[in-house]
Amino acid sequence: MSKTKKRLAAGAAGLLVTVAAALSAITISSAAAPTEGSTVPDAAVPVAPFTAGTPFSSGQEINVVIPANSLFVATASVNVVECAAPDGVPPTLPLNCDGNTIQGPTILPNSDGSINLQSEGDGLYTLYALPDSITLGESSSNQVTCGDTAATECVLYIGDNQGDFTQPHVFSQPFYIAPNATDGGTPGGDGSAPATTTAQPTTVSTSLSGGGQSGTSISVPTGTAVTDTATLSGTNAATATGTVTYNVYSDSACTTLASGGGGTAETITTAGTLPPAAPVTLSTAGTYYWGVTYSGDSSNQTSSSTCGTGGEVETVASATTTAQPTRLRTSLIGGRSTNGRDFRWEGRIVAVIARASVTDTARLSGVNAATATGTVTYTVYTQQTVAKSHFRYWHWVVLGTAGTVTVAAGNVPMSNAVTLPEGIYEWRAVYSGDSANKPSSSRFGSETEIVIPPTQCRTGSMTSPASCQIDPRH
Repeated sequence: MSKTKKRLAAGAAGLLVTVAAALSAITISSAAAPTEGSTVPDAAVPVAPFTAGTPFSSGQEINVVIPANSLFVATASVNVVECAAPDGVPPTLPLNCDGNTIQGPTILPNSDGSINLQSEGDGLYTLYALPDSITLGESSSNQVTCGDTAATECVLYIGDNQGDFTQPHVFSQPFYIAPNATDGGTPGGDGSAPATTTAQPTTVSTSLSGGGQSGTSISVPTGTAVTDTATLSGTNAATATGTVTYNVYSDSACTTLASGGGGTAETITTAGTLPPAAPVTLSTAGTYYWGVTYSGDSSNQTSSSTCGTGGEVETVASATTTAQPTRLRTSLIGGRSTNGRDFRWEGRIVAVIARASVTDTARLSGVNAATATGTVTYTVYTQQTVAKSHFRYWHWVVLGTAGTVTVAAGNVPMSNAVTLPEGIYEWRAVYSGDSANKPSSSRFGSETEIVIPPTQCRTGSMTSPASCQIDPRH
């Protein structure tokens, strides 16, 4: 090939490259030019990195892109403002836009009216879930709301005057913004609606309590307050919201509510924790059945406890009019600090060092003991010699009382603390009884207190008075 042909060929190749480059720089768009007040698809553009199919994140920076149009002119700056658009409907009044989110007025359109913040060096636009207290310092009463629900969808106003909707303007496509604790803008999204959560199955487990009993089946006298507690389990149970309703039925089919057994829906105030039922007091003897229903929420399916003979059963019996036998069990407790060591004795027979204090404890049992009232009196006895027919023998006499305590709901408080000199003593507790419980007492001789002289303990560990020696100074 001649040099001339080679030069022509090279020139032709260079021409082709130049033409190709020119063609590659031409952007052909079939999108119609925006018109006054119209919504521009893809005007709010996420900037990498971001996750497609998720909402924007509060604090996330995005690009704003408007194609060529006849609305905007290169000499008139525009503003970008975030506005509320419930269910994707753009606002019709300026008051639906948040002036705290304005960006401008240095944004100037290109000669063809188009806008591209990123390529034109105007920076990026920052989105916020509204109202925003973190960065913008807004209160919850702010009237413009933008978030991640259909009712709080958002748009961007792009126009000459956000306070006058008669001036040239357009809106971006509607989008969602997820709030976060720092307005950090992460994880970034593309403004899509949040993924819907499929409600997961739940189960309810329950337990009755009242009259000193608890479980799925209890028996109580008429007039006894009974309550129910429920626990929810399931994949999403720890975040459960909604309500729980407790009902009491008079039939095993759980179709007829007992008098006073129709519960109201109790609102779950702590996620995942079901509040207990309000106490129910039944005045008519019979068998009753409790049923519990959880309302469910967007993440948890509704569920109910088993109601009927296989569920929670409350048997209510007529209140007993004849006082029932009772039994009083007692135990002594003593203690003292000596030579830097602490001593404690407990049982039906205790040996304590002189000047140690001792108390008596009592526990009442019986058919109706759980509802017992009345009093318990603690008495201390000492030995006294009695002469008769030229003989002397020991006789137990009352030394004094260690207090009289009031019994409430079967609970018996302990006695007063008593400190006694060296010697041997007997304790006894006596229960007064009430209309449903017969009087009773501990057996005399079942509680013995032995008070030994003060001691001088050996060095080292000591677990009982036997490891101490009598102190000759006493």
